[in-house]
Amino acid sequence: MFTSPMTIITEQDTLDHARSKPQYTSADSGCELPKSGVALAIIVVALCGTFARIPFVLTTCGEDDAVGLLTTAFSINSGLGAGGAYTVRTSPAYLMMIIAMLKAGVPLSQVPAWLSALNMVSGCLASICAGLVAARMIGWRAVSGVALLQVCPAVWVGSLYGMPHVPSLAAFVAAIYIACLQPRRPLLVIAQGLGIVALIVIGVTFKADIVLIFPGALMLVWLASGRRWQTVAVLCLGMGIALIATVMCSGVLSPGVTKSSGEFASRWTSTWPAHWREFFDGRNLGAMAFAMGPVIWLLVLAGVVLIIRQCSRNGQLLLVALGIWVVVPVLFWGIRPGNSVRHLLAGTFPLPFVAGYPLTLLKSKVQRVMAMALCFILQFSTPWLPTWPSPSTTIPSTKLCQFSRNLREEWKRKHEKAADALRNETSPVLFCGGNDSLLGLYEAMVIASEISQQRFPDFPFTVWEIRTRNDRKILISVTHRRPEQLPDIPKTWRIVEI
Repeated sequence: MFTSPMTIITEQDTLDHARSKPQYTSADSGCELPKSGVALAIIVVALCGTFARIPFVLTTCGEDDAVGLLTTAFSINSGLGAGGAYTVRTSPAYLMMIIAMLKAGVPLSQVPAWLSALNMVSGCLASICAGLVAARMIGWRAVSGVALLQVCPAVWVGSLYGMPHVPSLAAFVAAIYIACLQPRRPLLVIAQGLGIVALIVIGVTFKADIVLIFPGALMLVWLASGRRWQTVAVLCLGMGIALIATVMCSGVLSPGVTKSSGEFASRWTSTWPAHWREFFDGRNLGAMAFAMGPVIWLLVLAGVVLIIRQCSRNGQLLLVALGIWVVVPVLFWGIRPGNSVRHLLAGTFPLPFVAGYPLTLLKSKVQRVMAMALCFILQFSTPWLPTWPSPSTTIPSTKLCQFSRNLREEWKRKHEKAADALRNETSPVLFCGGNDSLLGLYEAMVIASEISQQRFPDFPFTVWEIRTRNDRKILISVTHRRPEQLPDIPKTWRIVEI
């Protein structure tokens, strides 16, 4: 039903530049892995990485944007509207999924756990699909890339709590894998095209940022599919349909939002202006370093040099495709203030496969396993980035497992503080202290049986009236300002800093 895969980097590229070698073999080490063996190894490695992250998974929100998605979905479901949330434009299908969960009777307090589970499954699926795509081009060497992907901090931390980035990436990478297949029967060709379009639509409507990796993905598919322009055309068609679907979904969630898209884009670019100096800002450099970790970055540099020196033109074209994939999103977010690891997740996703290439050049299986084990030990034990704060959180970035535990404990503490402020409270409550102050609104929505929005002439912020299940009424408000930045607040309001 499908033709055999096309290998771009073969043993002749890296050993003796001969013309013919078996695809999934290593002539120097006797390591012969059939195609099914490579696929099985990729699946096992991805599953092991997923199970290793389970002890650190958050059942609560993991950052302020995750809280914003939940509160926006709850507001829309309650008939209050989106309130100008940018996620209506960038993640409409993800919001629709959360709203569907709420309509199905899932309590708001349990939604973060379900989203975290989705992230874990999506991270595993993305690793498997990426490994299978890589195996079509570099054979058994793809296994090392999948292994390093499991300890890549961007993937590790991004899979711990619910956000649309990992599911969006998983859908997009799955579309790439299907596009690389070469079906022979007409019905399978039609099914392949429909599958590609559907997955691209899911990826873009879950998180519109994924379009930044599209140029590199196009070249990658062109190479991996045997340079078939028909496949590239299907991907372009899928992207066009996905963009239209994103606009339509945004309009369904918030009628009239499409009419103000130009105003939104103008306001966004003025709030986050692009300047080259931002690329060298400490926060951006910290985000880039944190995305991979020092060990993988060093291996990436070594891999680039070795591929340029040892591989044929096909291998170098593959490196160019991956370079386009990486450079576009890294530059787009890097030249704007406030970059984060989350923004870099999709862009840096292929780099572990480049990093794994030098390890596969070792002569024996024992040396390869020992080298991989050493990389794992260094990734988990080296305290890196001791001074820069981790993007999207105030916890200092140190060791990977320690960071994951700290992240879980910190957000558990913030949730408890916001919930305690509302417990048995009768006076109005103002939550402040940065973006995390939105947790107060989230915890109020968790205990709400009814919710309405109000404006008071003597109060500078929007007020929500919450009626709890035990018929207690609470007035709450939220602001990103710090306590010292607040205007005059009536003394009847209790101020709580998250």
